[in-house]
Amino acid sequence: MSGVGAEGGAARLPGVPRRREATEAGRWGVALVVFVMVSGAVGALGAPQLSVTRTKYYLVHSDLDDALVYDLGTRLDAMYAEYSRRLSDFNPKADRKPLDVYIFKTREAYLQFTGGRHQNTGGVFLPAKNQLASYLDGQRDTLRRTLQHEAFHQFAHKALGPNVPVWMNEGLAQLFEEGIWTGEGFLMQQVPPRRLRQLQSDLKNEKLLPLKRLLDMTPEQWGESLAKDASIGAVQYNQAWAITHYMAYGEGGKNGVKLVEMLQGLNRGKDARTAFEDAFGTNLAAFKNGFEKYVAGLQPTAESALIDRHEVLTDLMAHLSERGKTFRDVAEFRKLVDGSKYKLRYTRGQVTWMVDPSVCFRDPAGQLYGNETLYFDSRAGAPLPDLVLRQPGLRLSLRGRFFPGEGKRVAYEVLVEPPVGAAADLR
Repeated sequence: MSGVGAEGGAARLPGVPRRREATEAGRWGVALVVFVMVSGAVGALGAPQLSVTRTKYYLVHSDLDDALVYDLGTRLDAMYAEYSRRLSDFNPKADRKPLDVYIFKTREAYLQFTGGRHQNTGGVFLPAKNQLASYLDGQRDTLRRTLQHEAFHQFAHKALGPNVPVWMNEGLAQLFEEGIWTGEGFLMQQVPPRRLRQLQSDLKNEKLLPLKRLLDMTPEQWGESLAKDASIGAVQYNQAWAITHYMAYGEGGKNGVKLVEMLQGLNRGKDARTAFEDAFGTNLAAFKNGFEKYVAGLQPTAESALIDRHEVLTDLMAHLSERGKTFRDVAEFRKLVDGSKYKLRYTRGQVTWMVDPSVCFRDPAGQLYGNETLYFDSRAGAPLPDLVLRQPGLRLSLRGRFFPGEGKRVAYEVLVEPPVGAAADLR
């Protein structure tokens, strides 16, 4: 996300972070994760000093605090299990050597580690060294999504081989990036409101790349477009996400079988265009029509929409606290928002949208959340109490948490927790 402004008030910017007993309804239909955090060991590595934590699949080298490293390592293991399940035909069972992940506290340390060659990135997979690197710099939600994204590239390099075209590699990575983590597993097949806003804007303004051009794009051409204009990069990535979403879930799930067929062809050494045409056919016009019909029917998934709304309230709480305004309870917070008639203006790239935060105190049916559903929960050492949304029957329980930022700024994250009561029934 990029910067955010407000009318009648202001805000900065939203973020994210979910298991189910699987009935195999297709690899691209049901999410099941098993995760294990294995014993840890500590070591030192250059400057800054990095601890080394061994998980089931990774060696995590980091200068972050132990609790956050444990959270990230657990999530990485769970995501690896998700990659393995959905790409079980390609799971590299023979090679059990742990993968190296470097997670730094600051952007400066990240750039030093990567040789300064990735200035405009939040994370990167270095195939020559088989290393994944990223950094925090206060953006916890961004870091988590970045790891889910970049760890797919690392897995794909190991399991699928070098023939996956750049647009598909990035599209698949974004599907996994958007998986919602509950602390028990991942909820896949998400359509976040921010991606749909970007896609609708790009369609309206005719910014999407011609299909043939996208399919035939080389990594060099992809990189050149990004270097020229960040807004073009946003279009490319989001278009790759949308097309891959269609290839994984479109046509009533039938496309998922074709997607696996294409990946199998790539794995056997077929070039990208041949593998695509063997799986999806040579009629690009028909594919384009199917994609556009699919996109026209896309709606934000309920879980992503709920997170989006909770992020607005969490963001607004952080912003108001920086102005010296805090609240005894949610009722007092809601009273100020309703009385002041805030309208928040968010900007991501070239897409701008307005939000009425007063609607975020209500459920999707428009009913006001009760005191036991949306409430504050104090946490030792935090600048503000957690903002919790928790109700039996909800598929998600959400917790907005706050941390000291630079100066008077307050950093925050929105975590997804297991629903109240029994295990969640997740896709």
